Amino acid sequence: MAASQVRVEFIETSRGGRHLAWNGYRYRQNNKRDTWISWKCILTTCKATICTRDDIPTKFGRDHNHPPSPAEVEGMKIISEVRSRARVEMTPIPSIYDEEITKLRDAPWDSQTREVASKLPTFSATKSAMYRARQKTVPPIPSTRQTIQLNDKFQRTTSGELFLQADDGDADRILIFASPDNVEHLCAAPDIYCDGTLRAPPETQQPRPSPTYNSRDVYSTLPRPYGGRHNH
Repeated sequence: MAASQVRVEFIETSRGGRHLAWNGYRYRQNNKRDTWISWKCILTTCKATICTRDDIPTKFGRDHNHPPSPAEVEGMKIISEVRSRARVEMTPIPSIYDEEITKLRDAPWDSQTREVASKLPTFSATKSAMYRARQKTVPPIPSTRQTIQLNDKFQRTTSGELFLQADDGDADRILIFASPDNVEHLCAAPDIYCDGTLRAPPETQQPRPSPTYNSRDVYSTLPRPYGGRHNH
């Protein structure tokens, strides 16, 4: 079979690079000139190489001096998919990890699947790389309300509804988040009770026996009170 007919795969590494995977072996990039790349086995004691041009194999060098590890390659592909999803989704990263692992559990539980499962790193061992991947596509954690950056993705729900209802002020910037349904229910509620962390909490009031609306789906970022208290 000609080298150009050999099917190879590329797996993203935890640092954003690539490994070439073929026949149960992994290779790291060794040299590069334009679109030509020389790949070397990831084991430092192995001299096996592959050359590609435009990601198509053109030449195979020495043979490996060790057996392949297809289970390890499959495990890396799963973790790579988790990192890829972490960059484009807002799903909590632990949930993404669990979902991808569940796909493995749903596969026929044969010796190959068990070996792949045994090669998978734990979430604790890979979470740093996953969170680094997400940080590349989300705004940095703000130190003040003034530095909060909200592009369109963070102003809408996953179904596309407007979620940012108000963004007002500068030093006393107020951000109010709620879906249209939340606002509708809130407006229809006969009583609304609010809670917050205040430097000087308001006097305790006896709750009224009338029905209340649970506004746990309405979120807001409010200015910190300065020496006084908020009157509701």
